[in-house]
Amino acid sequence: MCIYLQINVLIRDVRGDYILLQQSKYGIEGESYAVVGGYVKPGESAIEAAKREILEEVGMECGQVDSLGQYRTDANRGFGFLFSFFAHGCRRAAHGADSDDLEAQRVVRLERSAVVSLLLSGSVLELKWAATMALALLRP
Repeated sequence: MCIYLQINVLIRDVRGDYILLQQSKYGIEGESYAVVGGYVKPGESAIEAAKREILEEVGMECGQVDSLGQYRTDANRGFGFLFSFFAHGCRRAAHGADSDDLEAQRVVRLERSAVVSLLLSGSVLELKWAATMALALLRP
């Protein structure tokens, strides 16, 4: 059995803005707002994967990356986990990382109230992304 380990991260920069991706995915009709995400590579911890994906996808480094929990993504079949994170104190990295992302995406900077509005309006079309955003926004 193949077990997929995924990470999702909601990012807040040093100015207090939230960093999202506006992108298309082949499994979603139209564009959606998304958090940074990806797979955990063999030998890598979930938090290492989160930091790597933040650097690869948005070219940032973060002062703090907090775990929001580990969740089973397919309870009936018993495979797959999502590790959700909230990264804050983030700023542009001095050196970017090579990205293997094939999707066209645009980095968007939003205030907290705009992220809440996106969630409530149904503009976040993937459940894991929406859950990670909501979990992070519930934090003080």
